Amino acid sequence: MAKMSDMHERRWWLILQKSEERLVSVSIDAYRDETGRRYHYDSAVPNHKQLAPGDRCVIRLDNSIVGVCEVEAITMMRDEKVRRRCPRCDSTAIRERKAKRPALFCPKCQHLFEEAAVTSSEVISYDARLVLYRRFLSAPAVEEVKGCAQGKDGRLDEGGKSSQLSILHLSTEAVEELLKRYQLAPLTPEPLAPLALAVGLKERSAPLTPPHLILQGPPGTGKSHRLNARLTQIGVTPDTQARVVGHADLTSADLIGVYRPVMRGESNDLTYSFREGPLTRLLKEALHNPNRLYVLIIEEINRANPASLLAEIFQLLDRVDSPEGEDAPLPGWSATPADLGEDVRTYLEIDDLPDLAQDHLASGVRLPPNFGIWATMNTADQGVFPMDTAFRRRWTFEYMGVDDRKDVWEGNESGWNPLVPGYLTLRWQALRQAINNTLERARVEEDRQLGPFFLSRRELRAEPRELLDHLLYKVIAYLRQDVVRHTPEALFAAEGPDEYVPGLAGLCRKARAGGLLSIFKEGIVKGVHQWEHILAAADDRRTT
Repeated sequence: MAKMSDMHERRWWLILQKSEERLVSVSIDAYRDETGRRYHYDSAVPNHKQLAPGDRCVIRLDNSIVGVCEVEAITMMRDEKVRRRCPRCDSTAIRERKAKRPALFCPKCQHLFEEAAVTSSEVISYDARLVLYRRFLSAPAVEEVKGCAQGKDGRLDEGGKSSQLSILHLSTEAVEELLKRYQLAPLTPEPLAPLALAVGLKERSAPLTPPHLILQGPPGTGKSHRLNARLTQIGVTPDTQARVVGHADLTSADLIGVYRPVMRGESNDLTYSFREGPLTRLLKEALHNPNRLYVLIIEEINRANPASLLAEIFQLLDRVDSPEGEDAPLPGWSATPADLGEDVRTYLEIDDLPDLAQDHLASGVRLPPNFGIWATMNTADQGVFPMDTAFRRRWTFEYMGVDDRKDVWEGNESGWNPLVPGYLTLRWQALRQAINNTLERARVEEDRQLGPFFLSRRELRAEPRELLDHLLYKVIAYLRQDVVRHTPEALFAAEGPDEYVPGLAGLCRKARAGGLLSIFKEGIVKGVHQWEHILAAADDRRTT
């Protein structure tokens, strides 16, 4: 019997998916999308009947193009769709005001209200299972892909670029020509699938790219959040990752495995047994499941000693780009094997692996293409271990600046920009920007400045008294004791004829008595007013 995908012409679609941060809207319940794995939609969406198994999709995540995939199967069921609307104009484009009351706002008619009008309707809910997901290494813009929209007459649709359809039909010829100009990272070492052939991929295997990544930046720039978002984008799930935190005593034995005493038999004889570490456990899963991606995550990697942390693992970091000779490892595998001991090889169950994997592990343990090590690094940490050149050149570094990801924190309604206790207009992000500008003029490098997420959203949403405690004991303590410890006058106001800057306890007493701005030098106050104006203008643009 012919498959359903063989009974119609394969087509290309642009499908719109919401990111984790934007999944839940105040106007409609969340769709349960998983990038490259599942796509949910219903009969209220135009083209819902047209998407079919075997079709290929370009995935749009919010305002970015992230990858391509193929529809393997679609299931459907009767469902109820609940919508929340503005009680005045019936619009569903309502927004939530997280720090103000009334809690809801309608941009269309400017109405403020506490509760939305609720309506429900019966719909058919569709669940598309996606396969062959490949993310973009260099991606086209959303408008470029929309420009490949196909009209009803078969020609390119001039109005495609302005389309807001969640499922937009694309011209096969136009989109495949477009994709040839951009680089895709195939994610499975299986033989080339039809999708790979369609977009011109010729790799024999599909390594995780990059296999070794370090996200670095000042404190509070959202490094861990960005890393988690990237893992989600490429299909790494909680069960295909392991996480450790760097510290001075962390060694390669902790990652690979150690011998632990155990009691055996009725006589409770003491013996020693091999206990695998997170790297070995994850490596075993990766070797036995080559179609899935596995990532070992090391938080704050520079708080560990790199030489002790990697030891034997170090020589596994060099990966093959292009094989040299018939017996050379395939792309993505470790170029050089390492001897991690017979117990590790036994634990990995190498004899039960496919022939291809056994060939690569014949002379020692190697990391496979679907296994990577990603890490975060706080560039402002004091007393951490240095990284030598040999270590650094085996990693891909990405830097996150103090003002990156403005789309998340900018705006008074974002939840990341509360009022500073004791002030009617002073907000946290304006104060942070003014402090950073002063530090920059004092030649304090960006690595030691304040990121927008230095305080968590829970801390920023605290009651005024508790929020002031967080600002004093976290922000001011970090600035006074670490950043300007030896030159406090660069940031804080001096007192008395001796131009003395109080310590942390003195600054806290002064802030509680005279307000937080009273502890800073005069230039900070001027800078605050400047940034209040800039951020207020940005917030007005977002609301409009």
